[in-house]
Amino acid sequence: MTLPRPGRRVRYLLPVALLALVLWFTWTQLTRRRGDTRASFTPASQQCDVQGPLRYCVNKAAGGTNGDIVYHHHGRKYVADEAEWRRVSPLQLAAQAGPDAPELYLSCGLYDAYGNYEGTERLAHLARQRGVRTEWHPLYGGHCATDVSSLADFLVR
Repeated sequence: MTLPRPGRRVRYLLPVALLALVLWFTWTQLTRRRGDTRASFTPASQQCDVQGPLRYCVNKAAGGTNGDIVYHHHGRKYVADEAEWRRVSPLQLAAQAGPDAPELYLSCGLYDAYGNYEGTERLAHLARQRGVRTEWHPLYGGHCATDVSSLADFLVR
């Protein structure tokens, strides 16, 4: 006994149905959730001290990525002496700024291995306290993390 041959419509419909099934399965596998997407951040521990007129803080990364980093001294290797550092220190300038100062855009990666995160966060807080219009964008990532769209929005305003 021979089976009847499927009609022309069924012959064309079957491959389309199989293709749709394969595409649906592939799509569900590509787009399914694979766990929690929340970021967690353990801030550095901080020990502050005063040496002469200079107040400084040593921040130790929880993961120990870069050892002890004195954030306040971060830019010191580029200045000639203590007087020049006091004149150009971002924290010192923010402490003297007022509401008429230029608007600030600050961003930093949560996992910055050079120790910039806590100092940048402190700068943003200090600038806001002084009435400076400040956009602070802590970003998921390391030293070179960049949020191009928020920076572009800031620059075109």
